[in-house]
Amino acid sequence: MRSHARRFTGVELSGFAGACAVALAAAAFAAEYQITVNRDRLVNSQNEPQNWLLMNGDYGATRYSKLTQFNRDNVKNLRLVWAIALGGMQDVGQNGPENEVNPLIDNGFMYTTDGWGTVYKIDAR
Repeated sequence: MRSHARRFTGVELSGFAGACAVALAAAAFAAEYQITVNRDRLVNSQNEPQNWLLMNGDYGATRYSKLTQFNRDNVKNLRLVWAIALGGMQDVGQNGPENEVNPLIDNGFMYTTDGWGTVYKIDAR
């Protein structure tokens, strides 16, 4: 009786092993990095004043925050607590380098870019 068993070559086995490794890495990535910003959160972003999920605060571009801890009486007491140096900045005039971006904030993390387009995730908690 003739056997129909097939022998796999080293190339086929290494290709299969590579595909398995990619699948496992993708599953691990998906498990570690859950997408937390979704359509519902963006549409209702005005209900999360502690976050700044859209460029101008909400889809209406109101640039308004419902936060209440700063007001006309205490705004004069604000001071710089921390700063970060960003790359890709050019000195464009008497006031030094400029970087005009709108940082986004989600759960205490600030997302911004530098002059080269590098994205930063900054723990602002």
